Amino acid sequence: MRRQAWLGLLVCCALAACSDSDSTTGPTGTSATNSSGGSDNTGCAGTLAECGDDCVDTSVDPNNCGSCGQTCADGKTCVEGACALECGGGTSECSGKCVDTSLDPNNCGGCDSSCSASEVCAGGGCCALGLLYCDATCTDVTASDSHCGACGNTCSGATPHCLNSTCVAVLADCNAYKQLDANAPDGAYAIDPDGEGGEPPFNVYCDMNSDGGGWTMVAKLSSGVAGDANAIWNGGALNDSDPTLLDANKAASHYISKLVGLWNNGFTVTSARVHINVGGVMSKFFRFSATGSDATNWFSLANVSSTSYTDMFSQPHNYFAIAGDGGNGRRFFVQRSYSGCGNDLGWLVVDSAPDACTWETGSGSELRILHSVSSSYVNWANVPANGKADALLVLVK
Repeated sequence: MRRQAWLGLLVCCALAACSDSDSTTGPTGTSATNSSGGSDNTGCAGTLAECGDDCVDTSVDPNNCGSCGQTCADGKTCVEGACALECGGGTSECSGKCVDTSLDPNNCGGCDSSCSASEVCAGGGCCALGLLYCDATCTDVTASDSHCGACGNTCSGATPHCLNSTCVAVLADCNAYKQLDANAPDGAYAIDPDGEGGEPPFNVYCDMNSDGGGWTMVAKLSSGVAGDANAIWNGGALNDSDPTLLDANKAASHYISKLVGLWNNGFTVTSARVHINVGGVMSKFFRFSATGSDATNWFSLANVSSTSYTDMFSQPHNYFAIAGDGGNGRRFFVQRSYSGCGNDLGWLVVDSAPDACTWETGSGSELRILHSVSSSYVNWANVPANGKADALLVLVK
C-alpha cells in the first residue's frame, strides 16, 4: 500500500509539470513561447545574433567579432565584423600599423598611396616641401590669402593679405609689403596710398623679386592690342579695376593705373623700371631715378640709372622719350639713329600707325613692341623673332 501511494504522487507531479501553456525564457533581453498555440520567437531582435545567453552585434563586439566566440586580441577592436588595430589620435590602420594618413608619405590620403622622393605628405596630399594640401591643391600657406598659416584660414576685411602666415592690414604700396615680408611673392595686392579715410584701397600687381622687389605696376601695354602708346599713357586710368590684368603676361587689353595721374602729385615715385617681357618673363629692362619727376619726363636718358644695354651711354641718341617720333607712331622710343628704313638703329620702340617702313608693317598688327635682344642696339630691319615682345610694363616705388 505504501509503494502504491508514492507512485500515485509521482504521476500527479508529472501531469502538473506538463500543461497547455509551458512558458520558457529565451536569450537575455528576449522571451520565447513554444506552445503549439503561441508565437515562435526564439531569435534576437534586428541584426543581433544569439551568442550563449546574450544578443550581440557581431559587427562591433570584440568578444564575438564576425561570429560567436571570435575574440579580438588585446590592442584590437572589432570593425565591420573583423578584428583591426585600435588606432587613436586621428590615425588609421594600414598594413597592420596605425598611421596618420595626413602626414605619412607611404599612405598619403589613404593606405598605399605613396609620395615621390621629392615630395612630402602635407594635409593628405603629396606636395613639394613647404606646401600644404588645401582644397585639393598644394598651397604656400605663408602667402595664401585663402589658406593663411593653415588650410581654410581666409584673410578678409581689414586684414586681407597673408604675409609670413599672418593676415595683415592693407598697406600703402608694394614696397611696404616687401618691407614687412622679405619673401612676399609676386601677385595682386590691395594698396591704400593715401591711408585710412581717403580713397578706398584698390588692387595692383606687385613685382616682389626684380631688383630688390617691392615694385608697383602702373602700366602694361600688350602687343597686338590697338592703340597709340603715348595717348594710352597720358589718357588717364584704363582698365585698372580689371583683376585679370594684374600680372606680367600679355593681355587682351591695355592697363593704366590711376597712380600714373598721381605721379609725384599724391603718390611719391623715387624710382621707375621699364620691363620688356617675352612670354611673361623680363627680356630687357631700364631703371630710372624718378625723384622730383613727372609722369612724362622721368623717361629720359639723363634719368637712366641702370639697364640691360651696355652701350646705352656710349652711343648717340636721336630719341629717348615716351612721345618719341609721333609722326611715325614710334612711342617709348629709345633710338640711336635714322639712316633710311633699311638702316634704322635703336634699342626699344612701341610702334603703331602710321608706318613708314616695312620693319614696322612686317612685325605684326599694331601695337608692336620691338627691342634689341642683345646687349647693344639693333637694326630694326633685322630684328629677330624674339625681339618682338609681348608686353611692356612700367613699375615704380
